[in-house]
Amino acid sequence: DVRADDSERTLGGLRGQIGTRTGLIDRDSTTLLRRLLSENLRPQARRYAVAIVFMLVAAAATAAWAWLQKDLVNEVFFKRDASKLLPITIGIIVLPFIKGLAGYGQDVVLSRISNRTSRISSTRSTSRIRSSNRTITIRTARRTSDAPPPRAPDRA
Repeated sequence: DVRADDSERTLGGLRGQIGTRTGLIDRDSTTLLRRLLSENLRPQARRYAVAIVFMLVAAAATAAWAWLQKDLVNEVFFKRDASKLLPITIGIIVLPFIKGLAGYGQDVVLSRISNRTSRISSTRSTSRIRSSNRTITIRTARRTSDAPPPRAPDRA
């Protein structure tokens, strides 16, 4: 039993977390996403295009696999056409290989995009910090060898 006021309270609490503009992403995340896309999409458009081509090849290999299985069942098993067996067998060997290469290529290209984006963002942040006039203090914990020895308890 969920009462109406309980669900309204839950949705009301989530509404503030989810955001008002898109319904799924809050305003700060939307701003960050826009900035990342505007700064990084154009310089890496060629890499994104290559990744999309790899994705399309993997999708085509998946679709071809289903088509190949249909032909295997219909032509070889039901119609007993042995002449189709060799091309279908070659397809069974080649298609997963193509799909694997496309998946690998996609992963490599997208990880390079990610690494480059992180490096550029880190470099920008570091240069902004260096160019500002503020002093940044970093506090670190003392090593145990630098700490004074513990005091012995007083015995009365």
